[in-house]
Amino acid sequence: MSQGASCRVVLLGHSYIRRLKRLMESKKSHENLAFDPNDAVVHCECAGGATLQSGNLDKSILKLINGALAFRPDIIFLHIGENDVGKMSQHAIAEAIMALLYYISAVSEVKLLICSELVPMPKFQEQLGCDPAECVRATNIGLEAAIEVMMAGKTTRMKVEYWKYEMGLNRVEANLFAEKDRTHLNERGMEKYFRSVRAAIGRRLNTLH
Repeated sequence: MSQGASCRVVLLGHSYIRRLKRLMESKKSHENLAFDPNDAVVHCECAGGATLQSGNLDKSILKLINGALAFRPDIIFLHIGENDVGKMSQHAIAEAIMALLYYISAVSEVKLLICSELVPMPKFQEQLGCDPAECVRATNIGLEAAIEVMMAGKTTRMKVEYWKYEMGLNRVEANLFAEKDRTHLNERGMEKYFRSVRAAIGRRLNTLH
């Protein structure tokens, strides 16, 4: 990124990113993640149902990554994995996400990737019969630990940070989920998600200019 140029940011992932994109498009105050375009230009690369598995190409995160990298981002915010809960083990989900991080670092000039923790969606209770937090706990612990090891080893040019949501997004009991599907965030939840993603990126913008 040249001196004085806007930071190029990609929000990459499943329906949470798609709904965040819709929110940014629907509210003037939320456009471009509420960043001054002189500081950052935000692009969303997303698909409802996006998955770590390669069986469905249209929903494969690998296809989305290609679109994201075509934007030549300085920063990527990645949110993926919940659609694979119950279909892959928690350990396998963490490993698959880590493989993506190494891949992106190897084939791009991305300076910073912020990797989201998995959100404990209430639907896991109905679909899998388990406490939602327990359905994602091992994945989140594994991701955080693996990213710490990745950065300590200094084996990649790209910096990777693990992002823990604030303001209740990581708690099922926070009443931030839509009652209709128990998967997506309600209006209040989306506002908190917007602020959390913006905070994750905003605190790093100055360091990349």
